[in-house]
Amino acid sequence: MGNQYFRLKLDIEKAKELYNLGLTQKEVGKKLETTQRIIQSRFREINFKSRIYLKKEIIQQNSHTDYIHFIKDIDEKTKQILLGSLFGDGSIRMRLGGISPQYVECHQLRQSDYLNWKITYFKKYLGGKLSIVNKHSTPVANYVSNALINLFYFYKLFYPYGKKELTKELLQKLDWQGIAVWYVDDGTFDYSGKRIAFTMDKKFHNICIEYFKELGFFFKLSYPNSLAIRLSTKQTKKFIKNIESYIFEMPKCVHYKIGLNKYEKNAINN
Repeated sequence: MGNQYFRLKLDIEKAKELYNLGLTQKEVGKKLETTQRIIQSRFREINFKSRIYLKKEIIQQNSHTDYIHFIKDIDEKTKQILLGSLFGDGSIRMRLGGISPQYVECHQLRQSDYLNWKITYFKKYLGGKLSIVNKHSTPVANYVSNALINLFYFYKLFYPYGKKELTKELLQKLDWQGIAVWYVDDGTFDYSGKRIAFTMDKKFHNICIEYFKELGFFFKLSYPNSLAIRLSTKQTKKFIKNIESYIFEMPKCVHYKIGLNKYEKNAINN
């Protein structure tokens, strides 16, 4: 007997009831002795919308909502640490076919205290856990949040075409707390020249240079075809003055990022 027989035989009301109880379309098909394809086909015929479709519809209807309020009552400090991290080493992972993304961040073991510091803020809102995994045969600290539909707002803004983008709109959401986290993630301190630099994809150089210019900092390309933009020694001191109070709240393993020698608070002023 062909598929048409099984399609006509299918108790569509029972299929809807089972699906609404939480079963997948594949599980509904098994229960009713038919296939997932037939369940999908009959649901389309009667315009019965899947859970994934309905969630996507809700997201589209609320896409105008300011993404920074993706979780009710999230505190401002955590927002900035998350934003700065997404400019830096953090990323949002969307599994194939999924609609609930996960926040992911990985660091070398010597900076695991720094990642743990971030997690103390993220845990309340994102859940998840820290684990040690092997990356290219090297053990690293890896944090993966719970899968949260609310993170979809961040995903759409940072990954509008599937790859991470930095926009003027996003940059303007940062305050100095967020910038400090971004710098610790992607910045370097040159001890010989006492200058800082940000490393990033070349396509973001101009927008970031313009953004920092509005804040009074004049970054330049480190050298032709470089991935880094850097400040002069004089401007580096000024920049560090804006971020050092935030970095002193972080574990000592990242204090070298502002030129501190053996964790002394005077190296940058020498």
